[in-house]
Amino acid sequence: MTSVGNREAIVTWDIEAQTYMHSFSVTKNYVIFIGQPVSIDTMKVAEYGDIADAMEYRYNDPTFIYVVDLKTNKVTTVKYDKFVSYFHHINAYEDNNRIIVDICTQNSSNMFSMDLNYIRSITLRNNITLYNGIKRFTIDLITLSVSAESFEPSKNNSFANNLDMPAINENFRHVKYCYAYGLVIKADNKNFNKWALVKKDVCRVDGDLSWIIDNHYPSEAWFVPTPYSSREDDGVLMTHVFDGIKKEGYLVLINATTMQTMSKAILPTTMPYSFHGRFFPDD
Repeated sequence: MTSVGNREAIVTWDIEAQTYMHSFSVTKNYVIFIGQPVSIDTMKVAEYGDIADAMEYRYNDPTFIYVVDLKTNKVTTVKYDKFVSYFHHINAYEDNNRIIVDICTQNSSNMFSMDLNYIRSITLRNNITLYNGIKRFTIDLITLSVSAESFEPSKNNSFANNLDMPAINENFRHVKYCYAYGLVIKADNKNFNKWALVKKDVCRVDGDLSWIIDNHYPSEAWFVPTPYSSREDDGVLMTHVFDGIKKEGYLVLINATTMQTMSKAILPTTMPYSFHGRFFPDD
């Protein structure tokens, strides 16, 4: 990309079936697309006005993974026999002749609806089960095979495996990493008012931590590393939070090492929960 409107086409290829890809991963030498057996019926979007009602799931179909070699533009297709549904990739890196890809998988049958009647119903809200947990895919470029495994839950923060809206230390993008940060809805798997920001340790069991306040609803967090630090989790996690009790929003800075609040600032106007966030250092 040289500008918003000027982009260079790298490679084009045919795919096995229509697939919805919300995100993808890039390593130093490859781009990885996971073609989930999920698509969007655009006519249903127009009819219902809700993406959730327009999602179509082919539960009996396999998942196809496309690996694009950035040096040769060769596209390698690897078939994974199981159904996978997801929105966000966390990170990916190369390990000899393998590619490791971590993604946030979801329970597609209960995709969260933004319909007001749904949001206002305690029963419907508490019945949602969004996530199946993060999964690690290992793609073998020699045997052209793929395997997937779940992370072992920690004792005190087992819900950390259910994170979505992931963030990492961007200095560790494309390389072996240990920490993913993200948002968990229904941290106790019962009540919709219990949201958590979590720190998931993908390198060791029981390294997970969390930041959670009942009836406080954080948005997607962003990791800002401490300048000149080489430690992966040395930095600040920043996000916007809506206080459901006081009906006010605030910005919060969280120590990314300990997941403890460093400071917060009440916003001068009410700002509800929002999906995505970003930090711009030059501003």
